[in-house]
Amino acid sequence: MPTLVLIRHASAEAHGLAGDRSRQLTDSGRSEARRMGAVLKRILPAPAIVLCSESVRAQQTWEQLSGGGGYPRAVVQYCPELYLGSSTVILEHLQPLSPQTESAVLIGHNPGLHELTLRLSTNSGRQDVARATRIFPPATVVCFEISGALCTLSADTSELVRFAIPDDHP
Repeated sequence: MPTLVLIRHASAEAHGLAGDRSRQLTDSGRSEARRMGAVLKRILPAPAIVLCSESVRAQQTWEQLSGGGGYPRAVVQYCPELYLGSSTVILEHLQPLSPQTESAVLIGHNPGLHELTLRLSTNSGRQDVARATRIFPPATVVCFEISGALCTLSADTSELVRFAIPDDHP
């Protein structure tokens, strides 16, 4: 069954001198991402593809997730559209994936990731859905199992199977 993992970038500095896209992770953000890397490793040992926002904080989140969790480096595509993209933009970005793609990790930003999580969770009956409606802090990891191809992802084909935040993994 195909798997999609959505990850919000870890905690970043409040303001970057060179603008929002260049904001860096804080020390606590690097720690969050390393801890969530261990969670990611348990959820998805080897993603087929990683789609990552081009922002510095998203890229640094992937670096910490992949190294800090003992996660092997995967082929990563840096996507400008994922920078502050809406849930619709993010969903459209997944559509070009091959129907044979078994797993994908997507690292991006709020509010789009939170909106997409809620949009895809409408048919899920898990307690995690209730939690996801209330909170979506930096470094949140959300896992969906898809009953079809990732490129045809919708609320009808997705089920939220894991919702994890850094506070769950001190």
